[in-house]
Amino acid sequence: MSIKQFNGNYLPGEDRLMFRFNTQNNSEYRLWLSRRVTLFILAATEHLVEQRLTQTHSAPAAKAIAQFAQDTAKSQADFSAQYQVAMHFPLGHDPVLATDVKCAVVQVDGTDAMTLDFAMTNHPNLIITLAIPTLITMRILLERLADNAQWGRVSIASANIASVQVQVAPLDADSDEAAQVERLPAEKISKKLH
Repeated sequence: MSIKQFNGNYLPGEDRLMFRFNTQNNSEYRLWLSRRVTLFILAATEHLVEQRLTQTHSAPAAKAIAQFAQDTAKSQADFSAQYQVAMHFPLGHDPVLATDVKCAVVQVDGTDAMTLDFAMTNHPNLIITLAIPTLITMRILLERLADNAQWGRVSIASANIASVQVQVAPLDADSDEAAQVERLPAEKISKKLH
């Protein structure tokens, strides 16, 4: 699945995001993301990217590299492009509630990528694999939507960093299988409001 565009809206009456993305093969996936799921995606992906970078860099350098990549992506993000509605809706036209998500760093053709494994009501899990630059673009959109919703932010408590595991497993670019990792327990996430 090669993602072409992301799009999202905050619905105050539902207090959730309608998040959608389309693919190069003209399919569109629509998900409801709750505050909990959205903030977990933002905290976990940021932490996992930084943790992966610490395998080859010092912790301060890893944080600086991740921040530089985020800042560069923000300066290059184009939110003016019209979202193109696709022709096929594998999950249906109505958004499906993502009840949970697991995030994992994987290798695709020798390059780091991130899988997001969405658990959904009445549907099999939806697993998407994103190159890190694509992940950063998605994070920028989710951050903007979370800010608009006034949800604040969460971060992985620094005291708990050693308890988080990143499992890196080879992943064939054409494969639908994703590496399994242990999800961070909710109690290991501390709320940090901006």
